[in-house]
This record gives sequence, C-alpha cells and structure tokens, in this order.
Amino acid sequence: MLRHASRPARSMFTSSLAAITSNQFATGGLVVLASGAGLAMLRSVSKLAWDSLVRKYVVRAEFDSRDDSYRWLVLWLASHPHYAGTKRFSVLTSLRRLGASSMETDSSTTQGGAGVVLVPSGTSLMRHRGHWIVVERNQEDDNKQSAASGRERENLTLHIIGGNKEGLISLIAEAKTCFLERERARTAVYFIDEYGSWNRVSSKPARPGSSVILHQPWQVEELLGDCRRFLLSERWYGERGIPYRRGYLLHGPPGTGKTSLVAAVASELRLPIYVASLASPRLSDDSFAGALASAAPQCLLLLEDVDAAFVRRDRSATRGEVVGGGERGGGGGGGGGGGGLTFSGLLNAIDGVAAQEGRMLFLTTNHPEALDPALVRPGRVDVRLAFELCSTAQVRHYCLHFYGDALTKQDADALAAAVPPGSVSVAQLQGALMQHPNDPRSAAAVCRRLFAGGGE
Repeated sequence: MLRHASRPARSMFTSSLAAITSNQFATGGLVVLASGAGLAMLRSVSKLAWDSLVRKYVVRAEFDSRDDSYRWLVLWLASHPHYAGTKRFSVLTSLRRLGASSMETDSSTTQGGAGVVLVPSGTSLMRHRGHWIVVERNQEDDNKQSAASGRERENLTLHIIGGNKEGLISLIAEAKTCFLERERARTAVYFIDEYGSWNRVSSKPARPGSSVILHQPWQVEELLGDCRRFLLSERWYGERGIPYRRGYLLHGPPGTGKTSLVAAVASELRLPIYVASLASPRLSDDSFAGALASAAPQCLLLLEDVDAAFVRRDRSATRGEVVGGGERGGGGGGGGGGGGLTFSGLLNAIDGVAAQEGRMLFLTTNHPEALDPALVRPGRVDVRLAFELCSTAQVRHYCLHFYGDALTKQDADALAAAVPPGSVSVAQLQGALMQHPNDPRSAAAVCRRLFAGGGE
C-alpha cells in the first residue's frame, strides 16, 4: 500500500523537475542560488582555515594608549633602525593628549633635540630579530568619553609572524628597557590632578645628594641611609607584621631646602616623585585613596605644605573645619562625597587598611606646630628632619659648591662674613649669588647690601 502511495509523489516530483529544467529563468535562478551558497560556504571555510592558520603561526598583541606599555612601544618603534628610511610619520611632541598614565614623554625622550617624536603612521611592515611584524596604529575619534575629556585614544596592534608568547614578552621588555635607558639620568615627577589621576609634569636631570647643603652636613647622608635601609627591609617588615611604609617630616622656614632634598633623594635612589596637592575642592577621599594606590610600587610621595591644607582640629568642635570644600574633621570625619579631601580621608589613604606599601611619604611644612598630632604620630611619621636658616659654615659650604674652583679662600671668607648667621635661607643666598654667578667678589658686595646692611 505504501508502494502505491509513493508513485504519485514520485510522479509529481519528476514532472516538477522537468518543468523547472525546461524553464531557463528557473534554471538560472537555481544556478545562481547554488553558486552563492557554494561561495558563502567556501568563504566561511576559507575564513576558518585562515583564522586557524593565523592563530597557529601569528602572535597578535594590542596596546592601549592609556597603558604604560603603549608609551614603551611607541618610543621603541620611533627609534627602531627599520624605520630609518620611512617617509610617513605622525609627529608628536607629547603623548599626554592620549590621557593619564604613570609615564609620559617629554623633551627628555624626543629625538635629535628637535622636541618631537616621529612615529610610523598607519599600517606598516617591519622586521625584528628574524620575524616580520605588521604594525597597526588606530585612533578612536568617535569615543564620546574621549571627546568629552579632550583626550584621544589610540590602539597599537602588533602581528608577529611566526612568533610566540615568549618572543612577545621579550620584545615588550626590550621596549621598556629602551624607555628607561633614556630616563636613567633623570627624575620623573608626577602630579595628581583634580580627578585623582597621575600626570607626568616633568622629567628633571638627576640631582646628587651633594648638591643639597643643609645646616648639618651629615643630614643628607643620614636620610639617604635610612631610605636605602627601608627599601631593603620588606621581608623584615613582613616577618614582624609591620606595615611596609616609611614617613618623613621635613620642617623649617621657607627656602631652606626641603623640596630640594626630596629631589636629591629621589635621584640618588632612582625613584619617581609623586606630588599631591591636598587643597583641590574636586579631590575626594575616594579619588585620593585611589590615586595613592595607583602610584608606582616604590616611589617618593610628596605632600608639600601640609600645614596650609590642614589645620589643627578643634577637639571641642562637633564638626571639623571646612577647608577647600571638604570637612577637615575629627573623630570619624566623613567620606569624600561632600567634595574636597577630608582629614580622615587623608589618614586612611596614607596608612589605612588599603594603603599602598613600599612607598616613602615625605611631608613638608613651614609650621610643624600647626599640624594635628594624629598626622605626625609614630607610624605615620618615623623620621623628623629640621631645616634651619644658614649658619656661617653652611654659607661657606654653599658658596664653594656654587662657584667651584673659581672661589678663592679670600672670596669665601668675604662671602661668609657678608651673611649674618641665622638670617637667610639657602634660597635667599642663591638668589643673591645668581646676580653675579661668575664673580664672587661682586656677589659678596650684594650679600653685604642685602643681608648685612652694608654698602658696596
């Protein structure tokens, strides 16, 4: 019975097929449909085969301009010998337009003294260590967030043909070394912006500790020795359950060398300086804590003139004093939601549970008596260093450093006698000497006029 039922179906199919094959339009449509399906299948198979081939033999790495590795790669490419004959470049004077990063380029990393970085643009092919590398640089101009902040964003993609993961890591390490070699003789300075991001604002020539002339000559070496011991003591701190942090309070009259000493210590230790301004009304407890946590693992964190940002809390008050928009509050003073960094927010950021370890905190102030005891208690401040106005020996020492071999003993005596002890800061003395940087005798006359009330 089933056999008889299938005969009409076969007959219908045969007649339909005959009708289609006899119609050239229907036949053409079927051919086009079959060809399209075949091409689509071939394209899919080819794509799968190509993707499989690329995954097997090509290492692909993407670098975002917001990350430090992007800076390393850009500067490495700019100096690579393969691009010596390239004719297409992007001309950059700085990478700061790409957004905040813990590393930035400036005049210290530019080429040929021209103040520019020449980076190969678009897509290019280069050869490095036996491998061909396709380099792609793409801008994301349509990013709304980037447009709103005025910061561009770029992606750098490397396709290493025949490479592997170990080779990629080696290339990145080479690029990083190239960057750091340029910076070896310089000290990087980062400044926190009002949104809690670090921006590199300068890269200064390294300053030796001998260039800082303090009231007591041994103070510089003693501080450097303490910092070096700290950097080598992470395990010691861990074994005793002590937070691996070190705090220094530098206090004394303006111009006595507090900030200069921090710069010299950073240069001697080859560490970056992270400077935070506490008075910004847009800097909240959360953003400040986040910024400190994102600083380099080992660095010098500098908070200048803390007496101007925070005043001694009035223990009789129920609320803290409002400075810069935030509550500088006593016991349990609040979070960062009200705008401005609070006193409790500062304390939590520098030595709270989530505070970063490994960094050295330097506080400077002209008025240590104005600081709240909670800020400078042991554990937050471990070393105090007093700066004083120039003694006679300090004046002589500084003049010898300033003039070098051009300073005779007679001129040194005249300069030392022209400055009453305990009357001027190093900055004031330097300003007087700068009026005659090559003539110690004329400088002595200036010092007598300015500091001792004498005539020329």
